Amino acid sequence: MKSITSTPNSYKQTQMVAPSAAWSELFAATPMGIVYHAVRELLRQRNHKRLVLEAFKR
Repeated sequence: MKSITSTPNSYKQTQMVAPSAAWSELFAATPMGIVYHAVRELLRQRNHKRLVLEAFKR
């Protein structure tokens, strides 16, 4: 017979995911994290602009 107090598997999985999410939030709040995300966003925008211009040249 299964114990009533046992925790479901989904609860264990969410517990394992939470620490990495907390670390990414902490990193995003640091100055290095802010610079990293800003540079990443600029590169993403530049790449998107390049792809759009190439599409119009065809």
